[in-house]
Parts: sequence; C-alpha cells; structure tokens
Amino acid sequence: MVVSCPCGSCTEALRLVELLAKARPEALVQVVDTQHSAAVAQRIVGSPAYLLGGRTVSLGNPSLDELLALVDNNGAHG
Repeated sequence: MVVSCPCGSCTEALRLVELLAKARPEALVQVVDTQHSAAVAQRIVGSPAYLLGGRTVSLGNPSLDELLALVDNNGAHG
C-alpha cells in the first residue's frame, strides 16, 4: 500500500491495514509513504494506492471486504 501522510484518506488506509493484519496475519504488507520514497511516488497517480505484485489494484480505499478479497484472490500471502 502506498500512502502520502498526513491525509484523511491515508489515515483510513492505515486503519484498514491494521484490520487486514488481524484478519490475514499471513499476508505480507508493506506501507510506503511517498514523502519518503520518490521512486514509488513516480509510479502512482494518487494516494492511497494499493498495489499487489507491482500493479495497482485500488486507487483510493476499498472497503475492508474488498481489500480482503483482493488479498485472497491475488495470493498476497507469505
């Protein structure tokens, strides 16, 4: 997941990641703040953005159910 903190949508994204970690503890999740990673910032058009396998799967926050389905259907497990 890519965020640009501080922003309201990114705060919600961080909350979703906490819920994801509880629901799918085996999922590998990395949070990248664009303010600290210019290379990542150049690859996305907005934040928060959710990437799986290097491709954007959601621009903006999905619902928790949608996020869990994305993880389950894209093999984002360790």
